Formats: sequence, structure tokens, C-alpha cells
Amino acid sequence: MLSSSDHHNSSSTTTNQPTKKKQKITLHLTGFGPFSGVKENPTTLIIEKLKNENFTLQSHDNYEINPIHYSIIETSMKAVKQYFEEMKCHAVQNQQDDESIDIFIHLGVSGNSIMYELEERAKNEKTFRAKDEQGEQPLNEPINEHLPQDTFLHCNFSTKLSSIIESVNRKLQLNSQLHPPLSQFVLETANHKLEKTQIVKSTKNALSSNQLEALKQLEELHNDLQESLSLITQSGAYCKASKDAGLFICNYCYYNSLQYSCSQNVVDIGEGMKRTCYSLFVHVPPHDLIPVHDQAQFVKTLLHTIVEHVVVSE
Repeated sequence: MLSSSDHHNSSSTTTNQPTKKKQKITLHLTGFGPFSGVKENPTTLIIEKLKNENFTLQSHDNYEINPIHYSIIETSMKAVKQYFEEMKCHAVQNQQDDESIDIFIHLGVSGNSIMYELEERAKNEKTFRAKDEQGEQPLNEPINEHLPQDTFLHCNFSTKLSSIIESVNRKLQLNSQLHPPLSQFVLETANHKLEKTQIVKSTKNALSSNQLEALKQLEELHNDLQESLSLITQSGAYCKASKDAGLFICNYCYYNSLQYSCSQNVVDIGEGMKRTCYSLFVHVPPHDLIPVHDQAQFVKTLLHTIVEHVVVSE
């Protein structure tokens, strides 16, 4: 039994213990505007829909979630550079936070995708198939001139990307009201695309040598479509990992984002400050294939899942 003095000391010890401060999490969600061949970018529509809904994630006992930072970036190198310069200024202004996590999720559209694709890496290369919205079209150039062009930066999440993909697929499979099965949308389109690629592949012997690279890309598309179709029909998957973010603005943005994220990771034991930064690029299918409403539901589920996984692994 405690004496009164023991009881007092015990209470003092309890009350003097510092309370652990909540982690502050900020999500940065970006999309792109129109570009060559895409007059209405579905990522713009997704961002606008979530913003108009005032969508945000709920804080938790262990972490506090700030309002989501929504941005639509012009499809140009200049605009991407400007975006990350603004993020650097924003980071300096918020250095007073003891423990913060910034998560950058970039959305881009892929005209050939029939699934949501979470990109594992970005290549140190800019070879634009068309001019960006500022009229620039670099060919066979490194993004970071100090590194070899055939090198990559990889998604820097503290948990495996495959775990996030499995969790998102499981959540959507268990609740089809969030997002109808992809089979309802894509089977006819996928088979049509496969037939077209097969027809072109059959003309291989008639192709000249300067067309062989185009054929290689076509064969890669054919294989990717077959893999996606198999995942959709056999396991009911919604999203998968991808190792090819392209070589246009999507890849350029992702590479710059990963560079920025790595540069912003700070641990200052003396000041008791820790800042962690993550980046991910997600390709979405065209909105004439999967409606924007359903794509927005996918993004919501993805954001919830990413926060759950990142916080647990911290």
C-alpha cells in the first residue's frame, strides 16, 4: 500500500512525463492539365471533384492530418520545376513542426492503361514524344546531368509498394459499392486493343529497321495488356505495380519528386525534429474507359491505405 508521500511522488512522476506529440501528416495530391492528344485530362477532373467535396482524411490518436494540398500542374517541364520550388519554400515555412510527414501523390493519365498503375521507379531520361505545353521537346537527355541516363530513382515508401497494392485491391473487392469491378468497364476495350496490337505485330517482317523500336514498344504494350487482363479476370484486381512511367512529363515529374523527397528527409536529434517525405506516381486509365466518379473513389481508397501503411511503418 502506498503512503501519502509515495502516492504524491507517483503522481508527480506520471504528470511530469512528456506527452508524445502527434505526427503531422500532409498529403499533396497533384494532377495535370491538357496536353497533346488529351484535351480533357481525367486527373484534372479527379482533383477538382475531391477538392469540391472538401475531401480529407480523419486525424487519429497517433497522428494529425492537415488539409490535403491539391494542385493541377501544367503539362510542362517549366511548371513541374516551379511546383517543386514552391514546395521548397513551403517546407522552410513549416520547419517548426517537431515531427512531420509529407506524402506526394502525383496522378497522370495513360491512354493505354486498363488498370490503375502504381509506378515503382522513374528513369533519369527525358525523351518527349511530343512538345510539352511550353513547346519544349527534349530528346535523349538526362534529367539529372550528374547521373547516368540509364539509372533510376525508386519509390521511397517505408513499406513495400506491393503491400499497399494488395491492401487497396482487397478493400475494393470487399466493397464493390466503392468502385465497380474493372471487368464491367474494360474487357471489351482490352480485347479490342489486343486484337489491334496483334494485327500490327503480324506485319513484323514487312517493317523497316527504323520501325523496329516502335514494334518493340508495341510488343511491350501487348504483354502489359495481357497481364492486366489476366489480373482483372482471375483475381479481380484494380491496381498493379508498373516499372515504366514513360519518358514524358509523368516520368519527369516523378523523378523530380523523388529527388525532392530524398532531399527533404531530416532528422535533428538535438532539436528533436524529424521530417519525412515520400513520393508516388499513379497512372489512371482514360475517363471514357472508367468514369471520373469511380476513379475518384479509387484515389480516396489509395490515400487512406497509404496513410495507414506509412504511419504503421514509421
